[in-house]
Amino acid sequence: MLKQRLFPVVLFMAAGFLTSGCASILLKESRSFKTTRLFERICTKEEEDQFPNKFARPVKDQKGKVSLQCRVSDIEGMVQKFLSIPESNEKKGILGASVEEVRQKGFKIYLDEQTGERVPNTQALFGDEALAAIGMGAGSAQLTEDAKALSDFKGLHYGETYEEEDTLQVIDRICINTRNKFVRSNTYTFVIVWRDGHVLRRVIKGGSLNNPSSENAFLLCPGDAIGSVFDKGVGEGVKKAIP
Repeated sequence: MLKQRLFPVVLFMAAGFLTSGCASILLKESRSFKTTRLFERICTKEEEDQFPNKFARPVKDQKGKVSLQCRVSDIEGMVQKFLSIPESNEKKGILGASVEEVRQKGFKIYLDEQTGERVPNTQALFGDEALAAIGMGAGSAQLTEDAKALSDFKGLHYGETYEEEDTLQVIDRICINTRNKFVRSNTYTFVIVWRDGHVLRRVIKGGSLNNPSSENAFLLCPGDAIGSVFDKGVGEGVKKAIP
């Protein structure tokens, strides 16, 4: 009896959604973060309202008093500092920045070198790995003399990578005639390679993404949901019936 009473209500709601072309009933939002925390800035009012207390950091003022402050990765500032690092230029007789000069720019892989505490999301690269990170290869050598020279050459190269990522994805969980998806991301990998103690190359990989997408079809998502209830054959049949 209860099912019979509810059926007209459910049917009326379904008909309303179909005729109105409702985009979605429920949204799923996910965020993924990866940061070195070497370059941070104070949150804007919008960021602080959007993520209350999520990015709170203990910060000391000039008097030593500790208080929580919302801070996020400063990608723009990090890019500007990175691009200010001089590279070597043999033709012009320019030596790239030394390791110490790069450290002064704020790039480092150890929070404390004495204890070995590492900066998160950083990596040290040696020899072939360092060369490959900037798209260079040292080749191979067959003769003993050549192999030793190649090994010595590779040994001159050392590199570091720094990863920063902030990705937001929003998708429809239950959709009627339209399935929407939105992805916004800042995904950067900063690579620095030294040769014989001076910066040979610095490379920024990745970038920003702002990608909304939409699919339109009659009963787009309910078809998938209905199909999953039955066996595979019926499910495939439902999907094929939907444009």
